[in-house]
Amino acid sequence: MTAPPDEIVAKVREWAAHADDDLRVAEHTLTLPDECPYRLVAYHAQQCAEKYLKAFLVLRGIDFPFTAQHRTAAGALLRTRRLGRHNQGCRGIDTLRHNGPLSG
Repeated sequence: MTAPPDEIVAKVREWAAHADDDLRVAEHTLTLPDECPYRLVAYHAQQCAEKYLKAFLVLRGIDFPFTAQHRTAAGALLRTRRLGRHNQGCRGIDTLRHNGPLSG
């Protein structure tokens, strides 16, 4: 696989960093000693998943509208009808996230 252009790598890393932030907030909120606001944990977990999905879409060159609706990003992936082929690309996000071999 050829390395994606630096601009794509930067955007994937940006989405992954935002996703990591949401995950950290969700995990921290679970450690609160009294009356954990589980709805906020769920919200940040959903936001984390949505941002990782967007990182994947950017990595694979799949256009999606930049809206607050996670269904839009998921719909963009499903409309491609190439999910099986893209499935293996999920591993690339983790590599990019951690400045792996695709880093410039």
